[in-house]
Amino acid sequence: MTNSSRFIFFRVIIWSEMVLFISTLTLGTVYIVGLGTSNVQLASMIEYPALESSTLFLSLVLTLTVLAVLIRILVTVRAKISKPQVDLERKLRLLNIGDQVKFLMQIERPVKFFVGIRSYNASVRKNRVIVGERLLRDSTDQEIQGVIGHELAHIKGKDITKKAVLQGTAVLVLLMPYAIFEPSNTALILAGTLLSVVLLLSVPLTWKIELGADAEAAEYLGPEVVIQALEKLKTVAYTGISFTHPPMSRRIDKLRNAHTLIGPTGSEPATGSPNSSKV
Repeated sequence: MTNSSRFIFFRVIIWSEMVLFISTLTLGTVYIVGLGTSNVQLASMIEYPALESSTLFLSLVLTLTVLAVLIRILVTVRAKISKPQVDLERKLRLLNIGDQVKFLMQIERPVKFFVGIRSYNASVRKNRVIVGERLLRDSTDQEIQGVIGHELAHIKGKDITKKAVLQGTAVLVLLMPYAIFEPSNTALILAGTLLSVVLLLSVPLTWKIELGADAEAAEYLGPEVVIQALEKLKTVAYTGISFTHPPMSRRIDKLRNAHTLIGPTGSEPATGSPNSSKV
């Protein structure tokens, strides 16, 4: 799949989720108001479209969640078992850059670095940072520094735990209507509506986490290093609006504005590194 077709695919998925989110929130709210005010006519009139919207929205969210979990597992497993398939020079390059950034960001806890096979993405799992093989191949050392810096900032800020709490809250809210009502149209509509409310409230929090990771990395590496990394990601990944990440343009502008206010800062790339980590 080419970059262009991949961008179109993700854009269609995300905007479909957005449309269903808005319709579920709107129709569900009207339905709940109808029930709460004993307006049977209003509740009956809006019940079918609210039910259809909630069903589609919940189905899409569940499907995307399952796919995301499977992809995370697949990427992690492939990164661990596919070491012989990755060029040794590329692995050593990631190891060296990762240790440099880890040293500059004053992270003492053990962190392992893995190359993700045939991937343009970067991700973090507890004490593991996975950088896609294609991203590593097509990026400069400074761009990779910025990518790794952002992921290490998530580790340093314990952002993985924060996101897990948000996800757990969403699951509890999703199950709540079924604990109060027997399985019914009302329970399904309430589940979709409450989930859409949780997503709406979580957007500022998840965006703050991502912007905070950018700022944390920029503090230790310099804004330009992180900006270059984000500019690179704009060319290989979907960078528009989503529930989990602010638009890439906003992230870049935020760093540039901070850079303008505080003046040039940053560190030179480290020439040496502390104890090595496994790739």
